[in-house]
Amino acid sequence: MATADRSRNEIDGTWQITMRPDLSPAHSAVLELSRDGDSLSAKIESADGTGTGEGFVDGSRMAWGV
Repeated sequence: MATADRSRNEIDGTWQITMRPDLSPAHSAVLELSRDGDSLSAKIESADGTGTGEGFVDGSRMAWGV
């Protein structure tokens, strides 16, 4: 679960992130988030590949699966 202390409109966009998986070294990725009401669409691109997913926004909390 990620937490964001931002207004409704600031979730959308492209984010440079660092992924830190348990079984491999940390690496950079690009996360694209798009919100439509309480629904959230996510796309992530990294050296491991690309994935898309759907999720939700609830106040300052958001969650998605890829």
